[in-house]
Amino acid sequence: MSNQILSDAKLIQFKDGAIASFNNESMPTAKDRPWRYTDVSKINLDEIKLSSLNQEINISNFNDPGIIISKFSELTDPKNIDLVSKYLGKTKPINKDKFSLANDAYWNEGLLIHASKNQFMKNVVSIEISSENPFMLPRVLIVAEENSEIQIQITLSSKSSTNISIPSFEVFGHKASRIKLFLVSKHEKTTHEYSSIRSEIDQDANFEIGLLPLNGKVFKQTVENSLNGSGSNASINGFALGNEDQHFDFVTIQDHIGKKSTSKVDIKSALGGNSRNIYYGITRVEESAHDSQAEQSNRNLLLSSTAKADSDPVLEILTSHVIKCGHAATVGPMDKDALYYLQSRGLTIKESTKLLVSGSYSATFENMNLGNIHESFIEAINNKLELI
Repeated sequence: MSNQILSDAKLIQFKDGAIASFNNESMPTAKDRPWRYTDVSKINLDEIKLSSLNQEINISNFNDPGIIISKFSELTDPKNIDLVSKYLGKTKPINKDKFSLANDAYWNEGLLIHASKNQFMKNVVSIEISSENPFMLPRVLIVAEENSEIQIQITLSSKSSTNISIPSFEVFGHKASRIKLFLVSKHEKTTHEYSSIRSEIDQDANFEIGLLPLNGKVFKQTVENSLNGSGSNASINGFALGNEDQHFDFVTIQDHIGKKSTSKVDIKSALGGNSRNIYYGITRVEESAHDSQAEQSNRNLLLSSTAKADSDPVLEILTSHVIKCGHAATVGPMDKDALYYLQSRGLTIKESTKLLVSGSYSATFENMNLGNIHESFIEAINNKLELI
C-alpha cells in the first residue's frame, strides 16, 4: 500500500476503530435471523491477523477520461487519496456482523473506482481480483459524482489454498448518477465467500447490481441499499446455479428513505444435487418515503429431489403513502409442460433443461444491458449444467 494511504489520519482512525469493533463482536449464530440457515460456528476469523492478505487486481478494457480505476497502493495524487479518505467506511451498515468488520479491520489492498461529474464509461470495464492466500479481503470503493455513469464487471477468484473470501463493496451514487455493478464469483470448490455490498443512493440516482456466484462451496452475499434521495432507485438481480453440496444465502435490504424512491429484487436459483439456496429479503419503507414503490421476487427451480430452497421475504411499511409494495416466492421442480414442449421439438431432456435454466439466467439480467459479457457466463452455466 502507498505510504500516503498508510499515513492518512482518517484511514488510520477508521482501521483502529474497526479493529476494536471486530475484537468486540461475536460470531453470528442461528439466533441471528440473517444467519439462520448458514452455520459459521467452525470458522475462526482471528486467524486473519496471522495470514498474508495480498491479492492480484487486473483491469482490462479501460481508457475513459474523467474516470479513475486504481489500486489504493498506486494512488499518488493527493485529490484521489482524499477521495478514499472521504468515502471509505462511510456507508451505514444496517446489520453489522463479524465478517464485514473483518474486512473493515484487515483489508490489505483496495480499489478505487470514481467517475467525475458528467463523465461516462463508454464500455463495461472488466476487473479480476484473485488470491492464493488462506484469507481474501478485497475492498472496492465506487463513487459516481453527479450525472455520471459507471459500468463495472468484477470477477472474484481464488485457488484451493483460499479458505475464506470476505469482499466488501461501498457504493456512492450522487445526484442523477448511474451505476451498474456485475459481480461474479469463480472460486475453487472449497472456498467460502461472505460478501458485503452497501450503497448510499442520492436524488434521481440509479444503482443496479447483478450477483452471479458460480463456483465455490458456500456463498453468503449481503446487499444493503439506502435509498436516501427523492426518485432514487436500486435493483438487485441474482442467480445461483447449484450442484453437489453448494450452499447459497442471499440477504437483501432495500431501505427507502427518500420520496418516490423505487426498488426491485429478483433472485433466482436452479439447484441440483444436494445444493441449497436461501433468500432473506427486507424491503423497508420509512415514514419519509412517500409515494415509493418496491418489489421482491424469489423463484427457485429444484433440479433434483435432494435440493432445497428457503424463501423469507419481508415488508416493513412505515407509511400509508405508498404506490405499490409486494413480494413473491416460489419453490418447485422444472415446469413439466415446458420440458414436454421442448422435447416434442426434438430436444433431449438435458438439452431442454439447459435451455430453460439459461433462459432463466438471461431473464434475470436482461435489463442490465452489459453487452457481450453475458454470453460467456451462459456458456459457463451450460458447462456447469453438464455436471448436474
